[in-house]
Amino acid sequence: MTKKRLNMKKYIEPIIHILIWGIGYFLILNYTATIGDFRKDRGPYWVALLFGTFMNLTVFYTTAFFLVPKFLRLKKIKALIISLLGGFILVNLFESSIDYSYLANFFSSASESFVVYFLYNSVIGFFILLVALSYSLIKYWIQNEKLKRVLLEEKLSTEMAFLKSKINPHFLFNVLNS
Repeated sequence: MTKKRLNMKKYIEPIIHILIWGIGYFLILNYTATIGDFRKDRGPYWVALLFGTFMNLTVFYTTAFFLVPKFLRLKKIKALIISLLGGFILVNLFESSIDYSYLANFFSSASESFVVYFLYNSVIGFFILLVALSYSLIKYWIQNEKLKRVLLEEKLSTEMAFLKSKINPHFLFNVLNS
């Protein structure tokens, strides 16, 4: 029974991630008429939305499962901040240039400047980055609390074994002398 429960535990987190991203994509796709200057009446803007979602997935999972754990383990906070800012700017530049160069030509009737695309993608990307940082820091904190609990239990069991080893010789000595 416990082995099945442990096997199910490892699937819960990925299922929750898939549900959250899927529901978010579905809600945005079905309940918005426009995203920036991408409009539904101009064509299937799900391509632009899918590309933006892919870029946000990249930011989230790179931050939450690679950068933050690596730099926190090494205790290099400055390097973490620099890599997050650099990656954030590079991803937003890439996403904005794709939006501006290719997707806007096919799915938009307006001609916005590159700065507008960059600012729009930066706001969304910053929100995703904050969520990823929060998620990974909470996960890191929970892992540290579990480790502290295990270490405390080991310490207590070691102390108990030490006290038992001290008591046993005295008990035997007293029994033999009486």
